[in-house]
Amino acid sequence: PEGVAELTIIACGGGGGGALGMNQPPSGGGGAACVKKTTSVSPGQQIKVTIGKGGLGGQYTGDSNGKAGTATVVGSIVTCAGGQGGKDLKNDPGGAAGGAGGGKGGESKLDSGKGGDGENGLYGIGGKGGLARRNGQGGGGGSYGNGGDAGSDVDINGKNGGYGAGGGAATPDSNSGTKAGNGGDGIVIFRWGAGSD
Repeated sequence: PEGVAELTIIACGGGGGGALGMNQPPSGGGGAACVKKTTSVSPGQQIKVTIGKGGLGGQYTGDSNGKAGTATVVGSIVTCAGGQGGKDLKNDPGGAAGGAGGGKGGESKLDSGKGGDGENGLYGIGGKGGLARRNGQGGGGGSYGNGGDAGSDVDINGKNGGYGAGGGAATPDSNSGTKAGNGGDGIVIFRWGAGSD
């Protein structure tokens, strides 16, 4: 806008999807990198923005591992990598964060209690781990939004992550409709003027 010489940008990539435990206890998806950056700009300057997409959670038919999210790119100013997907793998450490400002997904545990909570992100908190049929499944890592909670014996499905956050893992029962959580899409916020910090 006219008269604006400085922008504050808050951005995150797409979060990783949680895994569906078809063979082993599943881990949660990682949160995308999330940044807050203030930069100089020129009035009338155009900045190309690409918003990252969240990764799909593991599928009952197909790949049970979560998919990685894609990057959010704000011109040449900011690039926020997406989070990695969780794995259908016992004692997996969880989907890796896309970078600073993203939280790692919660780990899976074989016959050893509740799965790990996702780590907190820059703004969002990590999703809660769950316990299903003695196996622990991980929550999604936070980013700008909150990570998705893992499924459990009470609530089978994993929850989707918020903006840039990882999806929660899940373990199917006899219901083929059981779902792992998807990673949340990225977001870009521009602020300027008084109170932009």
